[in-house]
Amino acid sequence: MNNKLKIIAALFVSSIAIVFVIVWDLYLKDHIDSERVVIVKANSDIQRGQTLTKDMFEIETRPKSALVEGVVKESELNHILGKDAAERLIKNAQLSTEQVDFDRITPNKEEGEAIRPIPNEWIFAKPGSLRAKDQISIYAFTPSSAEEVVYLKVIKTMKSYL
Repeated sequence: MNNKLKIIAALFVSSIAIVFVIVWDLYLKDHIDSERVVIVKANSDIQRGQTLTKDMFEIETRPKSALVEGVVKESELNHILGKDAAERLIKNAQLSTEQVDFDRITPNKEEGEAIRPIPNEWIFAKPGSLRAKDQISIYAFTPSSAEEVVYLKVIKTMKSYL
């Protein structure tokens, strides 16, 4: 092979390498190692308990290494619409599933709701299958025996805490 052909081949391979590096850095790297996720818009101020709507969010491409745990992806956006924010959402932040109240158990202070523990001695009966996030009903009753008077006092005490 003559020297002219070797120089042309070297320049061709170098040019291909330079073009590949530029294309990789400007286009491929961002699309291969990234994910389209839901971001809170810069002009949105979402307070805890506020109903989430589509105009509060935008979709951005973020590197996979920078994603928060439980991030809401573009394909999951429709699952969060109409739900309430479980906490205050910061502008330009990634939206996580932990920040969305899917079970509607976040108490609303304006309506006097709160999460309060109930001592075991206040509970008359409970099923063995009772689990976290189960809905229960609390009933007050009038006493018809001495045993029920004790429970009625407990219920009155409970009402004073509520």
